[in-house]
Amino acid sequence: MTALEPGRFWDAFARAGFLKPAVFHLRARAGRPARDVPLPVDRIALAAAAFDGVAQGEQVRLEYPVELLPDLALDDHVTVNDRRYRVASHPEPLSDGDYALVELGAPR
Repeated sequence: MTALEPGRFWDAFARAGFLKPAVFHLRARAGRPARDVPLPVDRIALAAAAFDGVAQGEQVRLEYPVELLPDLALDDHVTVNDRRYRVASHPEPLSDGDYALVELGAPR
């Protein structure tokens, strides 16, 4: 691992307490067995709608380093702070592709 690889930064962010504990529950797919992957994440929660200044919903997104979880896919699950979510979007690469962003929804 070189000094500028995303995994090195992610480990430092986790040690400093900037990330939330999470477990990714990857479903079995062709060529991929089901498995659980513990990986701290940067949880970003945004109000999706407001009425009279009160949030009516929440849009939850997770940013993660692609090299540490390259096969995250739509409909996999993730548990963050004991709350389970479903990956509701395909991973969206950020900047140079070292990190990705996914939207989360209620599990099906």
